[in-house]
Amino acid sequence: MTTTPELREEVARAIEQAKCHGREGPFGGYDYGHPDDRPVEGGRYVIRDFRDPESDNWGRWLHQTDDRELHEAKFAEMTAHHIADAAIAVVLAWVNAQTPDQA
Repeated sequence: MTTTPELREEVARAIEQAKCHGREGPFGGYDYGHPDDRPVEGGRYVIRDFRDPESDNWGRWLHQTDDRELHEAKFAEMTAHHIADAAIAVVLAWVNAQTPDQA
């Protein structure tokens, strides 16, 4: 497989779209700690799903913890994987389109 300018542009577009500009990204990271320091059941740091506004899962809580470092690391990992998956999908679709049907 060789890279073409067209494939490179498609991958770049997929990456930009996956970044979900117009909000903080494909996921939302929130601190739901209470001002009076009452514990939040399941953890105060929450990652929510904002990848597809048309989905029934829009805003769904995906991860929750009281560990801020774990929260930040998980948020970065989930965002990077989402963007990588978008790029991989474009490449796989391009490869499949180039491969003669084996049927």
